[in-house]
Formats: sequence, structure tokens, C-alpha cells
Amino acid sequence: MSEEQEADLWWGSYSGWTMWPSFIACLLITASIGWLAWRFVEKDLLQLTFLGVATSLWILQFMRWGKRVFSYNYRLTNRRLFRDKGFRRQNLFNVELKSIAHVHVRQSSVERIVNVARLVIRQSDPKHPPLILEGVSQPFAVADQIREAVQKAQDAQPT
Repeated sequence: MSEEQEADLWWGSYSGWTMWPSFIACLLITASIGWLAWRFVEKDLLQLTFLGVATSLWILQFMRWGKRVFSYNYRLTNRRLFRDKGFRRQNLFNVELKSIAHVHVRQSSVERIVNVARLVIRQSDPKHPPLILEGVSQPFAVADQIREAVQKAQDAQPT
């Protein structure tokens, strides 16, 4: 009997909505920078100081956002679950579906607002650390899909 071909079931990536609290924090910090510059910087340098510091803050924030959105990728096949975090140095990790024991959704109240969460994948061998998929959109549906694929993989396993 020939083994079933490996096929994609789901592709996903980090949802940028996961970072909305840090964008709100950046807005508040930008306002603070403006107030501090207005209060303590000479009027001649006020605009330059504010623009320089605030621009640096927002460049860093968008770099963090871009790195996560464009380099955190997840893929579920009928045999394995993959997580890739990286551009140049790929941090690729995969786990056989047959070895997955538990799929858990961790969602804070802040994440619940935009329907994102972290999926924690535990393997049956406790020596392996959990695989964490961060910033997953529609997390409960994805977790159910992973559980279903795990069940099918375990059912197909010869006894």
C-alpha cells in the first residue's frame, strides 16, 4: 500500500493586529516626546528634536512589526506542522502530527479584541519543549484544524 502524499492543509503567519497594544504605547510615547521637547528643548531645536526622536521610535516599531508579519510563517500538512521564524537565518522547526499530544489556545483579553492568540503545541514526549505559534488569527478554528489533522494522522498510524 503506497503512503499518502504530503499535502498542505493550512498556511498562516503572524497577524499584525497582535501588536496593536504596542502601537498605542508608541502613540503615547510620541505624545510624551512632544511634551518633553516642548518643555525642555530650546525653541530653535524643538521641531528637529521631536521629529528625530519620534521618527526613530516609529522606525523601530515598524521594523518589529515587519519582522514578525513577514518572517513568522506557519504551515500545516497532513503529516507535519511547520514554524519558520526568520529571513536570513531561517529558524525552521517542524513536528510530526503523530507526536502531538495537545493543542492549547492562549489568548489574553487584549488579544481577544482582535481575535488573535498564541497556539501552544505539546508533544507526547515531555523532553521536547512546546512549539508556540504566535499571533495566529482565528486561533480557535486553526487549533481545531490542527487537532483534526493530528487525529487523522494518529488514526492512520499502523498499530
